[in-house]
Amino acid sequence: MSNLFEGDFRGKAVKAEYGTDTKSGKPAVRVTMEIGEGPKTGIQVPYNGNFKAESIRYTKRDLMALGWQGKTIGTFVDDVMKAAKVVPFKVRIARYDNPETGKVSEWISVGSIGYEAPPLAAATNQLTANVDSWFNEAEETPSGNGRHPNAPGADDNIPF
Repeated sequence: MSNLFEGDFRGKAVKAEYGTDTKSGKPAVRVTMEIGEGPKTGIQVPYNGNFKAESIRYTKRDLMALGWQGKTIGTFVDDVMKAAKVVPFKVRIARYDNPETGKVSEWISVGSIGYEAPPLAAATNQLTANVDSWFNEAEETPSGNGRHPNAPGADDNIPF
């Protein structure tokens, strides 16, 4: 049975590191996030900052969401651990296909930190009237199985 999972969670950094990767010699930022609620509470998931040109703005966003002040990366660990912020984060399944051996490795990893969908804007009276009219025009759900017509298995005649 696999321990791999994906989803949106809330939690905080329980470990933060900044230094030089011993294999590549390149700068590295690592954070261990701990899920703080729900059935996965207590599970720790790694995050590795990416300093590539096309990714660095996302790394900066993620680190600042954790409480880094952004003035110098030298304060990153202290800033984050002092802030102890509970933040939203996404867990994804990461995958590496080794082209030399054909071996596949999979693990869970934090994909992004701090991003949540922005709140909805207040509804206007016109918007509410429009939505109400759409609901009034919608057909009633027939009694019976009560399943949504697009639910899996809702139409057993589909050949694929």
